[in-house]
Amino acid sequence: MLATDTPQLPQFDDSMSVLASYLQSGLNERIQQIYPGVVAVRNTACYNSLPRDLSSFPLLKVYRNVDTFTPTGNTTQAVIGYCQSFPEEERIPGILRWVAKQINFLLREWAIAHKECSPRIEYNEEFRAEYRVMTLNSEPIYSLLQFNFQLMEDNLYE
Repeated sequence: MLATDTPQLPQFDDSMSVLASYLQSGLNERIQQIYPGVVAVRNTACYNSLPRDLSSFPLLKVYRNVDTFTPTGNTTQAVIGYCQSFPEEERIPGILRWVAKQINFLLREWAIAHKECSPRIEYNEEFRAEYRVMTLNSEPIYSLLQFNFQLMEDNLYE
């Protein structure tokens, strides 16, 4: 086997990347209708990263938490993390709840539009949103919306 024939690790998670782009576009389009000039999502990450500083906010993280593999595909417990700085959250009160409701709508819209595609999300699936405050030395740093959902993918033999 030549060195060039060595299997390469993927540079990113295709399914998470597609969902992150879809959600970023949808959230940014929707917030423009309410708050022109405001960005709902500035950056995305497809892994559970810790933000280095607040300049990446508002940050949308879409990543896998648990994969269950079967011979025909896999089921993933996935997480959407939405990080917002306190100054921005105070400027737009209720932004985390608004984002949670929009993510719910966008994932159900995805379920209808991509019913026969991979990754699939079940329309009637129960989604769960959790709201947290991230602290450092007991000082609040940023707010975090953690949105949990499940998706299915076809067999991924690669």
